[in-house]
Amino acid sequence: MKKLYRRAAMLLGIASIAFTLTSSAVPFTDVITYSPAQKVAHGASFSDTFDLTTQGFTVGSFTATSGTAVFDLSTGAGNQGNYKVTIDLATDKVVDKGGLLDYSFTLTSGLLGDVNADGKLTFTLLQDNSSVFYYLNSATLTVNADAVRTGSGIPSAPDGGATAMLLGISCLSLLGARSFLSRFPRANAAASK
Repeated sequence: MKKLYRRAAMLLGIASIAFTLTSSAVPFTDVITYSPAQKVAHGASFSDTFDLTTQGFTVGSFTATSGTAVFDLSTGAGNQGNYKVTIDLATDKVVDKGGLLDYSFTLTSGLLGDVNADGKLTFTLLQDNSSVFYYLNSATLTVNADAVRTGSGIPSAPDGGATAMLLGISCLSLLGARSFLSRFPRANAAASK
C-alpha cells in the first residue's frame, strides 16, 4: 500500500511540474529589417512602428508582462552589428547601450502599457550627434505575454492536455484517499470491542 502512495505522490509531483510548464508566457516577436539600412543624419529623425498583432498578439486575450526592444545601428551602410542598443520594456530603461560611447536616450514610461493598449509600439530615432550619422539596420521587439482568462476560457491559447491531466490526477487522488480512509473504521471498531 505504501508503494501505491509513493507512486501517487510521485505522479502528482510530475503532473504539477508539467502543468506549470504548460502555463508559461507566450513569446511574440516583430522584426523590422531595413534594406537598404535607414540613414539617420544629424538633426534628422526616423519613426516606425512595431506591430505584434500581425504576429498573433490579440489585445484583450494577452497581457504583455516583459520584453525588450533591440536596435541594430551602424555608422556606415552595411556595417551591421556595430551597435545593438537594448531597451527593457518592463523598466523602461536602456540595459545595453551596445558600445555607443556618446549617447542619450529619452524613453516614455509605460512601454508595456502601450503594447497592451493596441499591440503596437512606435519608436523614433533622433540623431543629435554632429560628427557622425547612423544607419538603422534592424529593430526587434520581443514580448512575453500571459493569456488572459475570461469567463469563456483562454482565447487563442491551446489547452495542451492540462484539463485531462488534472482530471486523471483528481481521480487517482480520490482512489488513494478512499483506500487510505477505508482502514480507519476497522481500527475504530476493533478499539471499541
